[in-house]
Amino acid sequence: MIPDNAETTYWHGGFPGIKVGQHLLSPEAAAAARIPIAYTPRERPEHGIVSRTDRVYFSTVQEFARAYAFQTEVVTPSGTLTSRGTLYRIRPTGPVEEDPDFAGHGVSWCAPGAVVEEVVETDVRMRARDATRAIGIHSTWDDGRPIYLEDGRLQITWQMESVGLTQKDVDEIVRPWTPSDRALERINALVLLRR
Repeated sequence: MIPDNAETTYWHGGFPGIKVGQHLLSPEAAAAARIPIAYTPRERPEHGIVSRTDRVYFSTVQEFARAYAFQTEVVTPSGTLTSRGTLYRIRPTGPVEEDPDFAGHGVSWCAPGAVVEEVVETDVRMRARDATRAIGIHSTWDDGRPIYLEDGRLQITWQMESVGLTQKDVDEIVRPWTPSDRALERINALVLLRR
Protein backbone atom coordinates (compact mmCIF):
# COMPACT_ATOMS: atom_id res chain seq x y z
CA MET A 1 0.00 0.00 0.00
CA ILE A 2 1.34 3.43 -0.96
CA PRO A 3 1.69 5.69 2.08
CA ASP A 4 -0.24 8.96 2.26
CA ASN A 5 2.03 11.94 1.50
CA ALA A 6 0.54 14.17 4.21
CA GLU A 7 0.72 11.57 6.99
CA THR A 8 4.06 9.92 6.24
CA THR A 9 7.65 10.87 6.97
CA TYR A 10 9.97 10.24 4.04
CA TRP A 11 13.77 9.99 4.15
CA HIS A 12 16.33 10.33 1.38
CA GLY A 13 19.97 9.33 1.65
CA GLY A 14 22.21 10.87 -0.98
CA PHE A 15 24.80 13.44 -1.92
CA PRO A 16 25.50 16.27 0.52
CA GLY A 17 24.96 19.98 0.03
CA ILE A 18 21.23 20.20 -0.60
CA LYS A 19 19.57 22.88 1.52
CA VAL A 20 16.15 23.02 3.17
CA GLY A 21 13.61 24.10 0.58
CA GLN A 22 15.67 22.92 -2.40
CA HIS A 23 14.27 20.38 -4.81
CA LEU A 24 15.70 16.92 -5.31
CA LEU A 25 15.51 16.43 -9.04
CA SER A 26 15.47 13.17 -10.89
CA PRO A 27 18.55 12.69 -13.07
CA GLU A 28 16.36 13.21 -16.14
CA ALA A 29 14.91 16.50 -14.85
CA ALA A 30 18.36 17.73 -13.83
CA ALA A 31 19.79 16.94 -17.27
CA ALA A 32 16.88 18.75 -18.98
CA ALA A 33 17.55 21.82 -16.82
CA ARG A 34 21.31 21.50 -17.51
CA ILE A 35 21.98 21.10 -13.80
CA PRO A 36 24.93 18.80 -13.11
CA ILE A 37 24.17 16.34 -10.32
CA ALA A 38 26.15 13.46 -8.95
CA TYR A 39 24.14 10.34 -9.74
CA THR A 40 25.00 6.69 -9.77
CA PRO A 41 22.24 4.51 -11.18
CA ARG A 42 21.36 1.52 -9.06
CA GLU A 43 21.88 -0.79 -12.00
CA ARG A 44 22.67 -4.17 -10.54
CA PRO A 45 21.58 -6.75 -13.13
CA GLU A 46 22.63 -9.60 -10.83
CA HIS A 47 19.93 -8.36 -8.44
CA GLY A 48 17.40 -7.44 -11.11
CA ILE A 49 17.75 -3.75 -10.14
CA VAL A 50 17.56 -0.93 -12.64
CA SER A 51 16.76 2.60 -11.47
CA ARG A 52 14.41 4.88 -13.36
CA THR A 53 16.16 8.13 -14.24
CA ASP A 54 12.86 10.04 -14.14
CA ARG A 55 12.34 9.40 -10.42
CA VAL A 56 13.74 10.41 -7.04
CA TYR A 57 13.96 7.54 -4.55
CA PHE A 58 13.22 7.71 -0.82
CA SER A 59 12.11 5.56 2.07
CA THR A 60 9.65 5.46 4.93
CA VAL A 61 12.33 3.69 7.00
CA GLN A 62 14.98 6.10 8.28
CA GLU A 63 17.73 3.48 8.72
CA PHE A 64 17.21 2.27 5.14
CA ALA A 65 17.74 5.80 3.76
CA ARG A 66 20.60 6.34 6.20
CA ALA A 67 22.32 3.24 4.77
CA TYR A 68 22.06 4.72 1.27
CA ALA A 69 23.58 7.96 2.60
CA PHE A 70 26.45 5.95 4.08
CA GLN A 71 26.98 4.17 0.76
CA THR A 72 27.18 7.53 -1.03
CA GLU A 73 30.86 8.36 -1.25
CA VAL A 74 32.21 11.84 -1.94
CA VAL A 75 35.67 11.43 -3.46
CA THR A 76 38.37 13.67 -4.89
CA PRO A 77 39.39 13.29 -8.56
CA SER A 78 42.29 11.13 -7.35
CA GLY A 79 39.83 8.80 -5.59
CA THR A 80 40.34 9.84 -1.98
CA LEU A 81 37.19 9.50 0.12
CA THR A 82 36.41 12.88 1.71
CA SER A 83 32.99 12.19 3.21
CA ARG A 84 29.83 10.14 3.05
CA GLY A 85 26.36 11.23 2.04
CA THR A 86 23.65 13.08 3.89
CA LEU A 87 20.31 11.98 5.33
CA TYR A 88 17.41 14.27 4.49
CA ARG A 89 13.76 14.39 5.54
CA ILE A 90 11.87 15.15 2.34
CA ARG A 91 8.40 15.76 0.94
CA PRO A 92 7.67 14.07 -2.40
CA THR A 93 6.36 16.15 -5.28
CA GLY A 94 4.03 14.36 -7.64
CA PRO A 95 2.49 10.94 -7.24
CA VAL A 96 4.30 8.46 -4.99
CA GLU A 97 4.88 4.98 -6.41
CA GLU A 98 6.39 1.89 -4.88
CA ASP A 99 10.01 1.31 -5.92
CA PRO A 100 9.76 -1.84 -8.08
CA ASP A 101 13.21 -2.94 -6.90
CA PHE A 102 11.76 -3.39 -3.39
CA ALA A 103 8.17 -4.25 -4.33
CA GLY A 104 6.09 -5.67 -1.52
CA HIS A 105 8.51 -4.65 1.23
CA GLY A 106 6.87 -1.29 2.04
CA VAL A 107 10.27 0.35 2.41
CA SER A 108 11.21 2.22 -0.76
CA TRP A 109 9.22 4.66 -2.86
CA CYS A 110 9.74 7.05 -5.75
CA ALA A 111 8.23 10.19 -7.23
CA PRO A 112 9.11 12.66 -10.00
CA GLY A 113 10.78 14.91 -7.41
CA ALA A 114 10.99 15.95 -3.77
CA VAL A 115 11.65 18.97 -1.58
CA VAL A 116 14.12 18.87 1.32
CA GLU A 117 12.35 19.70 4.59
CA GLU A 118 15.27 18.99 6.95
CA VAL A 119 18.96 18.12 6.77
CA VAL A 120 19.01 15.38 9.40
CA GLU A 121 22.59 14.08 9.36
CA THR A 122 25.67 14.94 7.31
CA ASP A 123 28.63 12.65 6.59
CA VAL A 124 26.64 9.59 7.68
CA ARG A 125 28.83 6.97 9.35
CA MET A 126 27.91 3.42 10.20
CA ARG A 127 29.44 -0.02 9.96
CA ALA A 128 29.35 -1.37 6.42
CA ARG A 129 27.67 -4.57 7.61
CA ASP A 130 24.93 -2.51 9.33
CA ALA A 131 24.29 -0.64 6.08
CA THR A 132 24.21 -3.92 4.20
CA ARG A 133 21.73 -5.33 6.72
CA ALA A 134 19.47 -2.24 6.56
CA ILE A 135 19.13 -2.57 2.79
CA GLY A 136 19.81 -6.28 2.36
CA ILE A 137 16.87 -7.53 4.43
CA HIS A 138 14.62 -6.06 1.74
CA SER A 139 16.65 -7.07 -1.34
CA THR A 140 15.99 -9.95 -3.71
CA TRP A 141 17.84 -11.64 -6.56
CA ASP A 142 16.44 -11.53 -10.09
CA ASP A 143 14.39 -14.68 -9.43
CA GLY A 144 12.72 -13.24 -6.32
CA ARG A 145 14.80 -15.11 -3.73
CA PRO A 146 16.04 -12.98 -0.83
CA ILE A 147 19.67 -11.95 -1.30
CA TYR A 148 20.34 -12.52 2.39
CA LEU A 149 18.94 -15.22 4.65
CA GLU A 150 17.59 -14.15 8.06
CA ASP A 151 20.96 -14.80 9.71
CA GLY A 152 22.79 -12.61 7.20
CA ARG A 153 24.23 -15.36 5.03
CA LEU A 154 24.23 -14.59 1.30
CA GLN A 155 21.68 -16.84 -0.38
CA ILE A 156 22.85 -18.86 -3.34
CA THR A 157 21.47 -17.89 -6.76
CA TRP A 158 20.33 -20.11 -9.59
CA GLN A 159 23.37 -18.86 -11.53
CA MET A 160 25.69 -20.10 -8.78
CA GLU A 161 23.86 -23.42 -8.69
CA SER A 162 24.21 -23.73 -12.48
CA VAL A 163 28.03 -23.73 -12.13
CA GLY A 164 27.96 -26.33 -9.37
CA LEU A 165 28.13 -24.19 -6.24
CA THR A 166 26.18 -25.04 -3.12
CA GLN A 167 24.97 -22.94 -0.21
CA LYS A 168 27.75 -24.54 1.84
CA ASP A 169 30.36 -23.28 -0.66
CA VAL A 170 28.99 -19.74 -0.37
CA ASP A 171 28.85 -19.93 3.43
CA GLU A 172 32.52 -20.95 3.58
CA ILE A 173 33.83 -17.90 1.70
CA VAL A 174 31.29 -15.17 2.49
CA ARG A 175 30.72 -13.87 6.02
CA PRO A 176 27.19 -12.79 7.07
CA TRP A 177 26.14 -9.36 5.85
CA THR A 178 29.09 -9.02 3.48
CA PRO A 179 28.12 -6.42 0.85
CA SER A 180 26.88 -8.33 -2.20
CA ASP A 181 29.42 -6.81 -4.61
CA ARG A 182 32.32 -8.05 -2.43
CA ALA A 183 30.59 -11.39 -1.92
CA LEU A 184 30.13 -11.84 -5.67
CA GLU A 185 33.82 -11.06 -6.25
CA ARG A 186 34.76 -13.85 -3.83
CA ILE A 187 32.30 -16.24 -5.44
CA ASN A 188 33.58 -15.43 -8.95
CA ALA A 189 37.15 -16.05 -7.76
CA LEU A 190 36.07 -19.45 -6.40
CA VAL A 191 34.39 -20.37 -9.68
CA LEU A 192 37.54 -19.41 -11.64
CA LEU A 193 39.72 -21.37 -9.23
CA ARG A 194 37.63 -24.51 -9.74
CA ARG A 195 37.88 -24.40 -13.54
